[in-house]
Amino acid sequence: MIKVVVWLIVFVAIWPVSAWDFMLVAGVIHKDWWPLVPPMGVGAAFTISGLTTLFASLIGVMVGILRGLSGATD
Repeated sequence: MIKVVVWLIVFVAIWPVSAWDFMLVAGVIHKDWWPLVPPMGVGAAFTISGLTTLFASLIGVMVGILRGLSGATD
C-alpha cells in the first residue's frame, strides 16, 4: 500500500513540472527558432503532460503485471 501512495505522490509531483517544461520548450521554440509555432497555454500544457504521464504510468503498470505473471522478482 505504501508503494502505491509513493507512486501517486510522484505522479502528482511530476505533472506540474512536466507541464512547466512543455510551456518553456514551446516558448523557446516559438521565440527563437520557429515563429510559426504558437505559444503553449497552461491548459494545453497540463493536458499534454497529464496524458504523457498517464501513458508512461500505464506502461509501467503493464511491465509490472508482465513481470508478475512471468514470476520475475525485483
